[in-house]
Amino acid sequence: MRHATGTARRIAGLATLPLALALLSGCGTEAEPSGKAAPSSASGTESAAATGPVHSVGAKGGPCPLPVTLDAPADWKVAPVKLEGEAGAAIGVQGTVTLACELDARPSGATGFLRVWTGSLPGENPRAALEAFVTDVPDEKREQVVYREVKAGALPAVEVTYLGTSAVTEETEKERALAVGTPSGVVVIAVDAMDDAEHDAVLPAYERAKQSVRTT
Repeated sequence: MRHATGTARRIAGLATLPLALALLSGCGTEAEPSGKAAPSSASGTESAAATGPVHSVGAKGGPCPLPVTLDAPADWKVAPVKLEGEAGAAIGVQGTVTLACELDARPSGATGFLRVWTGSLPGENPRAALEAFVTDVPDEKREQVVYREVKAGALPAVEVTYLGTSAVTEETEKERALAVGTPSGVVVIAVDAMDDAEHDAVLPAYERAKQSVRTT
C-alpha cells in the first residue's frame, strides 16, 4: 500500500471512498459515538476489553467468515470488508494479505480498531508474510522492529512490534501485528490506532483476540 504511517492512517479515509471499499453491516452494537472516550472511562473500557463479555468472530455463516475464529468484545462492531475496484484493492491489499474484517471499538466508547487480513497462499510462511505486511509501506520509517515467535491460541504465530514514522507527517506511533498460518493462507491481526493512547486502549482486546485464535 502507498499511504502514510500506520494502517489506521492508511485506512482512515475509507469512509470517504464508498466506491472503493464498502464496510458491510456486521454483528455488534451499531452506534458509533464520535470523539475519544473521556480519560476517566479509559481504564474501565480497557478492562472490559480484557475481561468483559465477548462474541466469536470468523465462523462460517457469520457476518465475517475467516480461516480462524477469535474473540472480540461484545460491544465492539464487527463488519466484513468488501473491496471494489482498483482503488479498493490499492487500499485493502498489503504485502500478500487482503483486508477482510474490521473490529471497531467506537460503540464501546473507546476509539481504535483491530483489523484482520487474510492471505490466499496455502503454506505461506507467517514470518515472511508479516515482514511483507510491515515493509509494504514505503513512506514509513520503521524503528525498533522486533519479531518474536508467540502462540495465537494453541497455534504457532509470529508477532511484530515497532515504531512507525510517517515521511509525510513526521508523526511516530506504536505498531503491532500478529501472523498465523492456516491451511488456506496466513491471517494477520493488526492493531490500528491514530496515536499511542488509542493503541494502548485497543491492546487488551488485541491480546484477548490473540489468546482465543483457533482454526475454523
